[in-house]
Parts: sequence; C-alpha cells; structure tokens
Amino acid sequence: MNKKQKHYWILDATLGVGFMLAFQQDTTGLALHQWLGILVGAGALVHLLLHKKWLQVTARNFTSMATSRSRWYLILDGLLGLGFLGIIITGLVISTWTNLPLNTYQAWLAVHITVSIEALVMLAVKLVLHRQWIVTTARRMFSPARKQEFQPVPVSISQEAMPRRDFLKTAGILGAAGAVALTRAVDGLSRIGGENDTALNSDVLAEEVPEPENELTDSPAEVEETIEVNQETQAAATQETVAVSTSTPVPTAAQVVQEQASCVVRCPRGCSFPGRCHKYTDSNNNQKCDLGECL
Repeated sequence: MNKKQKHYWILDATLGVGFMLAFQQDTTGLALHQWLGILVGAGALVHLLLHKKWLQVTARNFTSMATSRSRWYLILDGLLGLGFLGIIITGLVISTWTNLPLNTYQAWLAVHITVSIEALVMLAVKLVLHRQWIVTTARRMFSPARKQEFQPVPVSISQEAMPRRDFLKTAGILGAAGAVALTRAVDGLSRIGGENDTALNSDVLAEEVPEPENELTDSPAEVEETIEVNQETQAAATQETVAVSTSTPVPTAAQVVQEQASCVVRCPRGCSFPGRCHKYTDSNNNQKCDLGECL
C-alpha cells in the first residue's frame, strides 16, 4: 500500500486517540492533560501542513470549480481548525504554566469545555464523512497478506459485507470513546454551573442580611440619654475585652509545634485553585482547597 496514506492514517489515529484522552482529566491528571493539549494541537498543525495543497486549491476555486463535497469538507475543516485554536488559547489562559491571575476563571473554564465539545462534534462528523478511507486503509494495514491463488467466495457473503462489518466495528469503538468524552465534558460543565449557583446563593444571602438603622429622635434630652448609654456600653465592652485578653494564655512554641503535629490533612496535593481536582472546595474563601487544610 501507499506509505504516504499509511503515515496519514497513523497521524490521524494518534490525534484522535490523544484528543479523546484529553477529555479524561480525572484519569490522566492535569499535567498530562496540558501536555496532551499541546501535542494534539501540534499534530493538528502538521495535519494541516500535509494537506496544504488541497486546502489552497479548494479555497481558490471555492465558488467555481470545487465540488459541493469539497466545499463542505473545507467548511468542516475550517470549523474544526477554529475549534482546536480556541481550545489551545483558552487552555493556555487557565493553564498552570502561565499561572495568570484570573478573576473570571470559571468563565474561561466553561468556554474551554464548550469549545472542546464543539470540536468533538466536528471531529465525529469528519470521521463519518471519511469512513470509507479509514476502513479501507485500516484493512490494508492490519489484515494479513492475501494469497494470489484463486479462492472461491461463498455465495452468501457479498463483496461489500466485509468493509461494512469493519466500518461498524470502527464506528462502535469511536462512538463509545466519543460518548465517554462527551459525558466527561458535560459533567465538567455541570460542576461549573453548580459552583456558580452556590456562589450566587451565598451572595444573595449576604445581600439579604438587614443592616441596623439608627433612628434619631427630635428631642435633645433623648439624644443625650442615648449617647450616655452608648458610652457606658462601650466602656463596659472595653473592660471585658481587656479582661479576656489578659486572662487568655499565649500559646508557647512547644504548644504550637504540638498543634501542628496533630494536624490532619485529608488531601496532600495542595490545590490552590479550582480545576486541578473535581473535589476542590473553598468554603472559607482563602484560595486553598479545604481538603488540604488542617482539620
């Protein structure tokens, strides 16, 4: 078979597998997820350069000589390329490598996952349109060499039965992988939505807390009496504070060391930002995961 077609098939298969694995961040971890994103983006660029001539000819003759199928292929490739570009840009913005101080991290993460889902859909469509080339090249690569001698073909099996059966196997594998990747991506979006709802509810509750209002009377005597009562209350509170502060013992260095030794950390990974782990929580808003703090 043609070596060039074989190399194309291996490159495209590697890109597809790497793109599917990039959706499994909980399994691969954040570091490998970021490396997969860079490698898949570089592989997509190589794929584009290998088909540069076809892209130039089809784009130049888009409205005149190009067939309708070629035009649809060019549009699909353009959307898929924009999807990969969006994935790389948003991924670098929220990456731990750049470590940008973002106030809208959740929004960038939502865009990153949404663009990834769109690129996954475009890739699935592209695989369906190129199914004949994928199955034919795979059969020539992995099936054993056939003998040249004549072998009768059973009447019950047609010549198209084997390619169709092979395509169904390939489609089943790719469909299962795509379904798993899509499920993980949708789950990531749902977690972001849940975190945003929690933050919004906490803000609403904070806004609904009524603030005490000071009502002034028109009588000067009542105003003076209120001022005297406030002064007496403040003096009593000051005395109580001083008494408490003097009665509270200051912990010694040995006690501090003992307290640190008794500290129990449930997760030693030390996540300091959301996105590294799906179990990340920050109830005290100190920019650190609660699971990595002392109980």
